[in-house]
Amino acid sequence: MNIFSISIALLGRKFIAMRNILMIPLLSVLLFLTSCGPSQDDQAALALTRANSFLVKNDTTMALAVIDSALVNYPNAKDMRSKLEMMKGDVYTDICNQLKRGVDSCDIIIRQKLKDFVVQERPYDKNKWYVYKRQTFNRSWDRSFIEVNLNDKGVVYLTSNYIGEKSLDHTGIRVYDKDLSCKTESVELNTINNHQSDFMESKWEKVSYKDGASDELIDFIGSHPKRSLKAVFLGKKYYYILLEKYDIEAVVKSYELSQVLRKRETLKKKLHSVDKQICKNC
Repeated sequence: MNIFSISIALLGRKFIAMRNILMIPLLSVLLFLTSCGPSQDDQAALALTRANSFLVKNDTTMALAVIDSALVNYPNAKDMRSKLEMMKGDVYTDICNQLKRGVDSCDIIIRQKLKDFVVQERPYDKNKWYVYKRQTFNRSWDRSFIEVNLNDKGVVYLTSNYIGEKSLDHTGIRVYDKDLSCKTESVELNTINNHQSDFMESKWEKVSYKDGASDELIDFIGSHPKRSLKAVFLGKKYYYILLEKYDIEAVVKSYELSQVLRKRETLKKKLHSVDKQICKNC
């Protein structure tokens, strides 16, 4: 090895040593800069402010999302975590109170509307059923008409009742007036919702249009309460009736009541869910 090669080798070693010496303060600077970033307390405090800004806008969903994210991401921010948890509890309490007020408002309306109905119970059914006063059995057993069925959960559907000398074998009904018309879905013969029997030397047929089969017709009647509505029972034979004014009122008022009952049911389910969240945070 000549003198030139030895010199090059020595210079290389010096360069590596100097590079290592320079790297030490550079790494120290990087560590210092990293340690000077926002702490978990600072980040949690920022999340608290952000959540509060959503609450000011009545956006509780986003506020709770921010709070839950902060509680997961900043486990070491002990002081701020307690404030976040307190805010979360306050939010759920406010939501709970709003829902309770909503349920109370529905109850007031329901009590008022129930004055037009009779409360009945059905065998093997835990729900209460509301029958319009002009459609009770004592007033309607001997006539052909369209009956409204409404329970305390807001479920509403129509039933066509026929009584006559000859069977119709009807599977649906159509309501009309001049150029307007609407009908139910068809319900097959010899099924649980299409019942036939003999009644005091007459033929009796009762067809129930459940699970949405009469929703369009309910809306149709409710949209034209002042029209002279007629109905035809659709079967192997047709049978025509004029809808009585009080039968039309039964549809309209039952539908209105069903809307409030459904709203109350939805509020109760939400309230139950919020109560579970409050208990979880206790």
